[in-house]
Amino acid sequence: MLAYQGRVNFFGGLPAGKQGHHVSSNLVHYRQLTVTGTTGSSTHEYRRSLALLAAGRLQVADLISARYGLAQVHQALEVARSGKALKIVLEP
Repeated sequence: MLAYQGRVNFFGGLPAGKQGHHVSSNLVHYRQLTVTGTTGSSTHEYRRSLALLAAGRLQVADLISARYGLAQVHQALEVARSGKALKIVLEP
């Protein structure tokens, strides 16, 4: 799916028991692809991301696994601990 000399960054881990995808070294070599991984961010990066979210410049709805009201915080935490949802939003 990457263009010639394209780049992909794998950020975040997978749930326990899930395997990653295999990457063809021939595709990386002949298409001159760059594959990187990232963990952790700086305070500046978090602030910039928050600004982009607040401005509506990032579409993140598809990343959310579940939504819970604040009254359901204990249920939300149990779902998070169980691994059944990766990204949970608590709403007022």
